[in-house]
Amino acid sequence: YRGMMVRYMPHMPESQGVSGKARYEGGAMHFDVASGSAVGLKTAGATIDLTGLDGPPPQHAAIRMPITGSAQDVIRFLARPKLGLPKEMLYDYRRLGGDVSVDVSLGFPLLNELTVAELDLKAEASLSRFSLKHALGEVDLSDATARIKYGSSELSVSGTGKLDGNVVEIGWRELFGAKAPFRRRYDLKGTIPTALVAKAGFPSPEPYLSGPVGTTLSYQLATNGTGEVVGRFDIKAAKADVAPLDWSKQPGTEGQLQMTMK
Repeated sequence: YRGMMVRYMPHMPESQGVSGKARYEGGAMHFDVASGSAVGLKTAGATIDLTGLDGPPPQHAAIRMPITGSAQDVIRFLARPKLGLPKEMLYDYRRLGGDVSVDVSLGFPLLNELTVAELDLKAEASLSRFSLKHALGEVDLSDATARIKYGSSELSVSGTGKLDGNVVEIGWRELFGAKAPFRRRYDLKGTIPTALVAKAGFPSPEPYLSGPVGTTLSYQLATNGTGEVVGRFDIKAAKADVAPLDWSKQPGTEGQLQMTMK
């Protein structure tokens, strides 16, 4: 088949210009999709399996759909209510830039009225040249490369990028289950200037501390809504002057700070 329009799921955009091969065997229809497109996104190497066609309803569908496109187009596709993705995962597309390659797996019964609870969704994505405006307060993330996994009520993100030009390692885990040990965790590691702290929306360490600081920071949000911030800071390259404590140091002198906030 070639040049087909495929409506693979209610209330989702149709795939256009679909070409590939199909076969029917043992009460199941299998589609190998060589290529297709939808709402600015392209897919290649997708598969669709419709099973139980010779038995009583409901029949079932299993779809694997590798998708490539801009970050803006991908997030607009994933934000469709029918997919039921948590709102914490979905940024305003106008804040995004870069390219995304995502492998989406969908499983669901073939029903006219499909609910989110009946949909089994998993996704793995790779981000390149990714950017996010106001990622932390007024600080922008740019030139990011990351891997994202979603499934079994968990989202995980790991990668590297630049916060206002400063290279950092980034981690993010989001747990959506009712009995999760925590709800959300962010990890950040890199060397950042003290001036960036206030811009990110946190209390500024200046004028007591100024210059580049090696930062290892984690923020964890419990299921009851309470949060904890744990930080370790290498201040060897920074200048410190804490007059109330009659303590100071010049850049090049060893120094470390530790912090826990609840």
